[in-house]
Amino acid sequence: MLGFGLAFSIAFLVAVVIAVVVFAVLLLSLVGSLRTLRRGGIDPLTVPSQLAVRYVAGPDPVGRIEARLHELDDLRERGVISEDEWRAARGSALG
Repeated sequence: MLGFGLAFSIAFLVAVVIAVVVFAVLLLSLVGSLRTLRRGGIDPLTVPSQLAVRYVAGPDPVGRIEARLHELDDLRERGVISEDEWRAARGSALG
């Protein structure tokens, strides 16, 4: 009978150790996800609604326009496009 009690104790101890390891891994994963969200400027408590707003808004149009204007300025400075081409493309980019 002593053998059964010892085997049960060992099995219970192994089960507890496995449960603690699984809990620790899940906790570390959750903390890492929360840190990543915060670094990305997202409040972890409102993730679904913030992601929905970002999806509906689409890519940043101001950033795209600004990048295009910088690209056009660079092309003009390097002589790839003329002043007239630069004006026309700039007007087109600005709408």
